[in-house]
Amino acid sequence: MSDALTSSGPAATCQIIIADDLELFRHGLRSLLESAGYGVVGEAASAAQTLGLAARYPGSLVLLDLNLPDGDSFMVLHGLGSNGYQARVLVLSAFWDQEALFRAVSTGAYGYLAKDCHPAQLFAAIDLICHGGLAFGEAVADELRNGITAVHEEISRRDRRRLGITDREYEILCVLPTSHSLAQIAGDLFISKKTVQNNVSSLYRKLEVNSRQEAVAKIVRLRLIVPGADDQAPAAAG
Repeated sequence: MSDALTSSGPAATCQIIIADDLELFRHGLRSLLESAGYGVVGEAASAAQTLGLAARYPGSLVLLDLNLPDGDSFMVLHGLGSNGYQARVLVLSAFWDQEALFRAVSTGAYGYLAKDCHPAQLFAAIDLICHGGLAFGEAVADELRNGITAVHEEISRRDRRRLGITDREYEILCVLPTSHSLAQIAGDLFISKKTVQNNVSSLYRKLEVNSRQEAVAKIVRLRLIVPGADDQAPAAAG
């Protein structure tokens, strides 16, 4: 099953902030979004302007450039969290950067896409995030599943044992960073949706988190997924 994002239509109630230092890019993106029925409430050319707009529009979605003149996206993400702003962030990057990807996820980003992605993929990501989901491009999801290359497999296994994560839970944990719904995960693993829900609830308890986004951030922070994890995860009984 493909990890490609698909959209069911504009999230009408989603207020969008575009944060990028390139005026031409901001205006082009705004025109694209508004022509597709999305509401853009503001544009920002700096980290400070981004935080100001996020404070003015609680619950907005920030399309955030990886680098801004007065700070990077991680500073903005930290500022949003420390100030209690309710904005969600979709990071847009001109290039793939594994370290930046993991930092973005661990500091609270809800998605990460390449700037040259297809408009339909961007629209789908916006819709997913505005409805409480996570949105990572296919290549990004592969990076998350493959894990951090500097971490030895034994570290991950030791931490999984310490947390009491079962083989089945680990299979599901490896798929959580993707855009797949619980029903799609069930189909991928040939198990029932109820089994997936039960295992996800158990993972949340063991990871001490309350949402999928928090779980993904903790998976990255604890480095529970390692290179080749998909191939080396033991087969679990149904």
